[in-house]
Amino acid sequence: MNTDNPGVPPLPEMAHKGPFECPFCYMIISATTTKAWKIHVLSDLRPYICLHPDCETPEQDYARRHEWIQHFKEYHWRTWTCPYGCEYPVPLESARSMEQHLRSSHKQSPVEAQALLTGQPKASDDRVQCPICQEWLNGLKSYGKHLGRHQVELALSHCRHWIMTKITMMHKPITLTTLRSLQKMSPF
Repeated sequence: MNTDNPGVPPLPEMAHKGPFECPFCYMIISATTTKAWKIHVLSDLRPYICLHPDCETPEQDYARRHEWIQHFKEYHWRTWTCPYGCEYPVPLESARSMEQHLRSSHKQSPVEAQALLTGQPKASDDRVQCPICQEWLNGLKSYGKHLGRHQVELALSHCRHWIMTKITMMHKPITLTTLRSLQKMSPF
């Protein structure tokens, strides 16, 4: 496998013989296709996180790309305009920014400001910049695929050596020495 562009490690050969121990979660699983294996690995790694600078739940991780994109669409793929008609060069990009504006410019209490927040969905083809490589992308769908690839690559590259060693060892008898060396290498 190309370590410059890491993908999900190959389906272990043991998978074709029936249930086997997953090298990621140590659970006994049954995954006989590459697709089932990839879904399982990504659900173990949970590689997707929100990188929006104003996200109120940045610690939340997601196993599936569509779950992460749904979060992004609901909370961040929106713009906010002032209900009092204030003009901005562009609409504000976060609820937090609008709340700060309402509190500072219009002397709204936190509760009143929250009640006035009504963001509008952005157009599906709005441009957005990747926070990792700075590439400009057209639309939420492109953004999700592009940034999602970065996140999967980062998650897999973090534990790549350990996982490949573990998968290789699955085909050999495990000795006490081998077991100890794998435990020392574990990224978890």
